[in-house]
Amino acid sequence: MNQHTTPIDNTHNELLCSITVRPVSQNDQANWDILMRQHHYLVFRSLVGESIRYVAESQGQWLALIGWAAAALKCTVRDKWIGWPPFLKSQRLKLIANNSRFLILPQIFQYHKREM
Repeated sequence: MNQHTTPIDNTHNELLCSITVRPVSQNDQANWDILMRQHHYLVFRSLVGESIRYVAESQGQWLALIGWAAAALKCTVRDKWIGWPPFLKSQRLKLIANNSRFLILPQIFQYHKREM
């Protein structure tokens, strides 16, 4: 069986059930930024515009980070796909969020590789 069809065993199922995703508090924001700077393959300085940071955790251990930010004003591919005329785009762009960063923390990735 390849990895895409291998059933999830009880250990992995318990881990998956224990994961929660929550917004990062102001107290944890600096830690989120540091981890993103240290481990993300793209340069990270900050999220632009309105933004929100999330953390996936299990039993208090951070497993993954995700950052959402305001949508870019212009993105030709997105704008063509949505097909909004200019007057609707200006009204509805605030309804779109941009997934700015996603990171599975290295210690989690290394653990998974050992288990395979």
